[in-house]
Amino acid sequence: MLKLYYFKSADGVPNFGDDLNPWLWRQLLGDYLAPESDTIFSGIGTLLNDRFPRAKKTIVFGSGVGFGSGVPRVDDSWTFYCVRGPRSAHALGLPAPLAVTDPALFVANLLPSEITGPRHKFSYMPHYRNASDHWATVCRMLGFGYVDPRTPMESVLNGMRRTDVLITEAMHGAIVADALGIPWITVRTGGAGTLEFKWQDWCESLGLTYRAHHVVPIFSSAPALRLSIKKGLAAAQLSWISRTARPQLSDARIKRERLAQLHDRLDRLRHDLSLHN
Repeated sequence: MLKLYYFKSADGVPNFGDDLNPWLWRQLLGDYLAPESDTIFSGIGTLLNDRFPRAKKTIVFGSGVGFGSGVPRVDDSWTFYCVRGPRSAHALGLPAPLAVTDPALFVANLLPSEITGPRHKFSYMPHYRNASDHWATVCRMLGFGYVDPRTPMESVLNGMRRTDVLITEAMHGAIVADALGIPWITVRTGGAGTLEFKWQDWCESLGLTYRAHHVVPIFSSAPALRLSIKKGLAAAQLSWISRTARPQLSDARIKRERLAQLHDRLDRLRHDLSLHN
Protein backbone atom coordinates (compact mmCIF):
# COMPACT_ATOMS: atom_id res chain seq x y z
CA MET A 1 0.00 0.00 0.00
CA LEU A 2 1.05 3.59 -0.66
CA LYS A 3 0.87 6.78 1.36
CA LEU A 4 0.34 9.65 -1.10
CA TYR A 5 2.77 12.50 -0.48
CA TYR A 6 2.34 15.94 -2.01
CA PHE A 7 2.76 19.58 -1.06
CA LYS A 8 0.11 21.22 1.10
CA SER A 9 0.53 24.86 2.06
CA ALA A 10 0.82 25.57 5.77
CA ASP A 11 -2.06 28.04 5.61
CA GLY A 12 -4.34 25.59 3.80
CA VAL A 13 -4.66 27.56 0.56
CA PRO A 14 -5.66 25.12 -2.23
CA ASN A 15 -3.46 24.86 -5.30
CA PHE A 16 -4.47 23.18 -8.55
CA GLY A 17 -1.05 21.70 -9.33
CA ASP A 18 -0.61 20.03 -5.96
CA ASP A 19 -4.27 19.08 -5.60
CA LEU A 20 -4.08 17.16 -8.86
CA ASN A 21 -2.44 14.42 -6.79
CA PRO A 22 -5.44 13.03 -4.87
CA TRP A 23 -7.74 13.68 -7.86
CA LEU A 24 -5.52 11.80 -10.33
CA TRP A 25 -3.96 9.03 -8.25
CA ARG A 26 -7.25 7.95 -6.69
CA GLN A 27 -8.43 7.22 -10.22
CA LEU A 28 -5.23 5.46 -11.27
CA LEU A 29 -4.08 3.76 -8.06
CA GLY A 30 -7.05 3.98 -5.74
CA ASP A 31 -6.86 0.36 -4.65
CA TYR A 32 -3.29 0.81 -3.47
CA LEU A 33 -3.56 4.09 -1.51
CA ALA A 34 -3.69 4.05 2.28
CA PRO A 35 -2.85 6.95 4.63
CA GLU A 36 -1.29 4.63 7.23
CA SER A 37 1.20 2.97 4.85
CA ASP A 38 4.94 3.08 5.60
CA THR A 39 5.66 3.41 1.85
CA ILE A 40 5.60 7.00 0.54
CA PHE A 41 4.37 7.58 -3.00
CA SER A 42 5.61 10.82 -4.59
CA GLY A 43 3.82 11.83 -7.78
CA ILE A 44 3.10 15.33 -9.10
CA GLY A 45 5.16 18.21 -7.78
CA THR A 46 8.58 19.72 -7.18
CA LEU A 47 9.10 17.47 -4.19
CA LEU A 48 12.56 15.90 -4.46
CA ASN A 49 14.75 18.00 -2.20
CA ASP A 50 16.56 17.82 1.13
CA ARG A 51 13.28 18.26 3.01
CA PHE A 52 11.76 15.04 1.66
CA PRO A 53 10.48 12.90 4.56
CA ARG A 54 12.21 9.66 5.43
CA ALA A 55 10.21 6.45 5.11
CA LYS A 56 10.70 2.71 5.17
CA LYS A 57 10.20 2.74 1.40
CA THR A 58 9.76 5.52 -1.16
CA ILE A 59 8.30 5.25 -4.66
CA VAL A 60 8.71 8.12 -7.12
CA PHE A 61 6.47 8.47 -10.15
CA GLY A 62 7.06 11.73 -12.02
CA SER A 63 8.17 14.11 -9.27
CA GLY A 64 10.81 16.76 -9.93
CA VAL A 65 13.83 18.26 -8.22
CA GLY A 66 13.69 21.82 -6.93
CA PHE A 67 13.25 24.17 -3.99
CA GLY A 68 15.11 23.33 -0.79
CA SER A 69 18.91 23.46 -0.71
CA GLY A 70 19.72 20.08 -2.21
CA VAL A 71 18.45 16.69 -3.31
CA PRO A 72 17.15 13.94 -1.00
CA ARG A 73 19.40 11.17 0.29
CA VAL A 74 18.55 8.32 -2.05
CA ASP A 75 19.35 4.75 -1.04
CA ASP A 76 18.10 1.21 -1.72
CA SER A 77 14.75 2.00 -0.08
CA TRP A 78 13.89 4.26 -3.04
CA THR A 79 12.34 3.05 -6.31
CA PHE A 80 12.08 5.39 -9.30
CA TYR A 81 9.59 4.62 -12.05
CA CYS A 82 10.13 8.01 -13.67
CA VAL A 83 10.89 11.65 -12.89
CA ARG A 84 9.58 14.87 -14.39
CA GLY A 85 12.40 15.65 -16.78
CA PRO A 86 16.08 15.38 -17.73
CA ARG A 87 17.26 18.00 -15.24
CA SER A 88 15.74 16.08 -12.36
CA ALA A 89 17.28 12.83 -13.58
CA HIS A 90 20.69 14.47 -13.87
CA ALA A 91 20.49 16.08 -10.42
CA LEU A 92 19.66 12.70 -8.87
CA GLY A 93 22.23 10.75 -10.87
CA LEU A 94 19.53 8.63 -12.52
CA PRO A 95 19.66 7.01 -15.97
CA ALA A 96 18.34 9.27 -18.75
CA PRO A 97 15.41 6.92 -19.65
CA LEU A 98 13.84 7.65 -16.26
CA ALA A 99 13.24 11.23 -17.39
CA VAL A 100 9.76 10.82 -18.90
CA THR A 101 7.55 13.83 -18.13
CA ASP A 102 5.10 15.18 -15.56
CA PRO A 103 2.36 12.61 -14.83
CA ALA A 104 -0.29 15.32 -15.09
CA LEU A 105 -0.21 14.31 -18.76
CA PHE A 106 -2.58 11.51 -17.66
CA VAL A 107 -5.33 14.13 -17.20
CA ALA A 108 -6.21 14.01 -20.89
CA ASN A 109 -7.54 10.46 -20.44
CA LEU A 110 -9.57 11.17 -17.32
CA LEU A 111 -11.94 14.00 -18.24
CA PRO A 112 -15.59 13.78 -19.34
CA SER A 113 -16.44 15.08 -22.79
CA GLU A 114 -18.89 17.71 -21.52
CA ILE A 115 -17.72 21.33 -21.19
CA THR A 116 -20.05 23.91 -19.66
CA GLY A 117 -20.00 27.71 -19.80
CA PRO A 118 -18.91 30.38 -22.30
CA ARG A 119 -15.71 30.11 -24.33
CA HIS A 120 -12.90 32.67 -24.32
CA LYS A 121 -10.24 33.42 -26.87
CA PHE A 122 -7.79 33.92 -23.98
CA SER A 123 -7.85 33.05 -20.30
CA TYR A 124 -5.38 33.88 -17.55
CA MET A 125 -4.25 31.59 -14.72
CA PRO A 126 -1.95 33.04 -12.02
CA HIS A 127 0.26 31.15 -9.60
CA TYR A 128 -1.89 30.22 -6.63
CA ARG A 129 0.05 32.54 -4.32
CA ASN A 130 -0.64 35.48 -6.62
CA ALA A 131 -4.30 34.70 -7.33
CA SER A 132 -6.79 37.35 -6.20
CA ASP A 133 -9.99 39.16 -7.14
CA HIS A 134 -7.78 41.86 -8.65
CA TRP A 135 -6.69 39.48 -11.39
CA ALA A 136 -10.31 38.54 -11.98
CA THR A 137 -11.01 42.27 -12.47
CA VAL A 138 -8.13 42.59 -14.93
CA CYS A 139 -9.49 39.66 -16.93
CA ARG A 140 -12.97 41.19 -17.04
CA MET A 141 -11.43 44.42 -18.34
CA LEU A 142 -9.90 42.47 -21.22
CA GLY A 143 -12.78 40.09 -21.89
CA PHE A 144 -10.51 37.19 -20.85
CA GLY A 145 -11.54 34.17 -18.87
CA TYR A 146 -10.06 33.91 -15.38
CA VAL A 147 -8.92 30.53 -14.08
CA ASP A 148 -8.33 30.65 -10.33
CA PRO A 149 -6.02 27.77 -9.26
CA ARG A 150 -7.48 27.90 -5.72
CA THR A 151 -10.96 26.84 -6.82
CA PRO A 152 -12.22 23.21 -6.93
CA MET A 153 -10.57 20.86 -9.41
CA GLU A 154 -13.60 20.55 -11.69
CA SER A 155 -13.92 24.35 -11.89
CA VAL A 156 -10.27 24.81 -12.86
CA LEU A 157 -10.34 22.05 -15.48
CA ASN A 158 -13.61 23.32 -16.94
CA GLY A 159 -12.26 26.87 -17.12
CA MET A 160 -9.13 25.70 -18.90
CA ARG A 161 -11.11 23.69 -21.43
CA ARG A 162 -13.22 26.73 -22.29
CA THR A 163 -10.32 28.78 -23.63
CA ASP A 164 -8.57 28.81 -26.98
CA VAL A 165 -5.25 29.96 -25.46
CA LEU A 166 -4.22 29.84 -21.80
CA ILE A 167 -1.87 32.53 -20.50
CA THR A 168 -0.45 31.06 -17.32
CA GLU A 169 1.93 31.76 -14.48
CA ALA A 170 1.08 28.38 -12.95
CA MET A 171 3.25 25.59 -14.37
CA HIS A 172 0.54 22.96 -14.06
CA GLY A 173 -1.72 25.30 -15.97
CA ALA A 174 0.69 24.90 -18.89
CA ILE A 175 1.19 21.17 -18.31
CA VAL A 176 -2.50 20.33 -18.27
CA ALA A 177 -3.29 22.74 -21.10
CA ASP A 178 -0.62 21.02 -23.19
CA ALA A 179 -2.03 17.62 -22.27
CA LEU A 180 -5.45 18.77 -23.49
CA GLY A 181 -4.09 20.26 -26.72
CA ILE A 182 -4.70 23.86 -25.60
CA PRO A 183 -1.95 26.29 -26.68
CA TRP A 184 -0.39 28.19 -23.78
CA ILE A 185 1.77 31.22 -23.07
CA THR A 186 3.94 31.51 -19.97
CA VAL A 187 4.14 34.67 -17.87
CA ARG A 188 5.95 35.48 -14.67
CA THR A 189 5.25 38.27 -12.23
CA GLY A 190 8.40 37.72 -10.21
CA GLY A 191 6.17 36.91 -7.26
CA ALA A 192 5.94 33.76 -5.16
CA GLY A 193 6.54 30.38 -6.74
CA THR A 194 8.71 31.35 -9.70
CA LEU A 195 11.38 28.69 -10.27
CA GLU A 196 12.85 28.42 -13.75
CA PHE A 197 14.51 25.05 -13.10
CA LYS A 198 11.19 23.22 -12.78
CA TRP A 199 9.80 24.85 -15.92
CA GLN A 200 12.93 23.98 -17.91
CA ASP A 201 12.87 20.43 -16.55
CA TRP A 202 9.31 19.83 -17.75
CA CYS A 203 9.70 21.74 -21.04
CA GLU A 204 12.78 19.75 -22.00
CA SER A 205 10.91 16.49 -21.35
CA LEU A 206 8.62 17.42 -24.28
CA GLY A 207 11.16 19.16 -26.51
CA LEU A 208 9.90 22.63 -25.59
CA THR A 209 11.74 25.84 -24.71
CA TYR A 210 10.81 27.82 -21.62
CA ARG A 211 9.87 31.38 -22.61
CA ALA A 212 8.29 33.65 -20.01
CA HIS A 213 6.81 37.11 -20.52
CA HIS A 214 6.85 39.60 -17.66
CA VAL A 215 3.64 40.93 -16.10
CA VAL A 216 3.60 43.35 -13.19
CA PRO A 217 2.63 41.75 -9.85
CA ILE A 218 -0.50 42.94 -8.04
CA PHE A 219 -0.37 43.01 -4.26
CA SER A 220 -3.65 43.34 -2.39
CA SER A 221 -1.90 45.24 0.41
CA ALA A 222 -1.01 48.15 -1.89
CA PRO A 223 -2.82 51.52 -1.51
CA ALA A 224 -5.96 51.92 -3.62
CA LEU A 225 -4.39 54.30 -6.15
CA ARG A 226 -1.38 52.05 -6.67
CA LEU A 227 -3.67 49.03 -7.05
CA SER A 228 -5.64 50.84 -9.74
CA ILE A 229 -2.46 51.75 -11.60
CA LYS A 230 -1.10 48.21 -11.31
CA LYS A 231 -4.32 46.68 -12.62
CA GLY A 232 -4.29 49.02 -15.60
CA LEU A 233 -0.66 48.20 -16.33
CA ALA A 234 -1.26 44.46 -15.93
CA ALA A 235 -4.21 44.66 -18.32
CA ALA A 236 -2.07 46.47 -20.90
CA GLN A 237 0.72 43.91 -20.56
CA LEU A 238 -1.61 40.91 -20.85
CA SER A 239 -3.29 42.49 -23.86
CA TRP A 240 0.09 43.02 -25.51
CA ILE A 241 1.18 39.47 -24.74
CA SER A 242 -2.04 38.05 -26.19
CA ARG A 243 -1.40 39.94 -29.44
CA THR A 244 2.33 39.40 -29.84
CA ALA A 245 3.46 36.26 -27.97
CA ARG A 246 3.60 32.96 -29.81
CA PRO A 247 1.61 30.25 -27.97
CA GLN A 248 3.34 26.93 -27.42
CA LEU A 249 2.12 23.36 -27.76
CA SER A 250 4.23 20.22 -27.70
CA ASP A 251 4.61 18.01 -30.76
CA ALA A 252 1.75 15.50 -30.84
CA ARG A 253 4.09 12.60 -31.62
CA ILE A 254 6.35 13.34 -28.67
CA LYS A 255 3.36 13.70 -26.39
CA ARG A 256 1.96 10.34 -27.50
CA GLU A 257 5.32 8.72 -26.84
CA ARG A 258 5.58 10.23 -23.36
CA LEU A 259 2.01 9.20 -22.51
CA ALA A 260 2.72 5.66 -23.69
CA GLN A 261 5.83 5.61 -21.49
CA LEU A 262 3.81 6.81 -18.50
CA HIS A 263 1.23 4.09 -19.05
CA ASP A 264 3.99 1.50 -19.36
CA ARG A 265 5.53 2.65 -16.04
CA LEU A 266 2.09 2.69 -14.41
CA ASP A 267 1.41 -0.89 -15.53
CA ARG A 268 4.80 -1.89 -14.15
CA LEU A 269 4.04 -0.19 -10.83
CA ARG A 270 0.64 -1.89 -10.55
CA HIS A 271 2.27 -5.24 -11.31
CA ASP A 272 4.95 -4.69 -8.67
CA LEU A 273 2.36 -3.61 -6.11
CA SER A 274 0.20 -6.65 -6.83
CA LEU A 275 3.11 -8.91 -5.95
CA HIS A 276 3.37 -7.38 -2.49
CA ASN A 277 -0.30 -7.16 -1.56
